[in-house]
Amino acid sequence: MAKKKRKRKPPEVKDVIQFLTVLITLMTAIINLIVLLLK
Repeated sequence: MAKKKRKRKPPEVKDVIQFLTVLITLMTAIINLIVLLLK
């Protein structure tokens, strides 16, 4: 079966900002955990 090629939409600005916010939150949580473990 031939797969239909989907046209990729460029990501919306709000989606990018939301993704970045989640990423930063995760990074902060991981850094906090590492700092706690190293104490």
